[in-house]
Amino acid sequence: MVFEDDRRSHAEPGERTPCPPPDTREDVFRPQLELASHFDEYVDQLAGLVVVQPRGEVRDSYIDILVGLSNAAEAFRRSEAGDAQEAAERLRSAVDLLSKARTDGFVLVHA
Repeated sequence: MVFEDDRRSHAEPGERTPCPPPDTREDVFRPQLELASHFDEYVDQLAGLVVVQPRGEVRDSYIDILVGLSNAAEAFRRSEAGDAQEAAERLRSAVDLLSKARTDGFVLVHA
């Protein structure tokens, strides 16, 4: 794993050199995209359990968590793409949904 700051070519100690454009830095670790990928996987795994959640507030909270995780993942992708305004809106929505969701009453199924 290589971080952006480690991408130096013939630099003196402590000297920084410009990084190549984003599309040529495939080996650079981008934590926001890694996190977005994990959120997407969690949503995919948990979406099938919506039907076993009790109707009403419990199911609504469960769905709020799924949508919040999806919005957070999209915010990270938008941020990476340089769309700061859309990223901020998605992140605000994610925080709102996740902060009001309650997890008590969820039905968890073990495989």
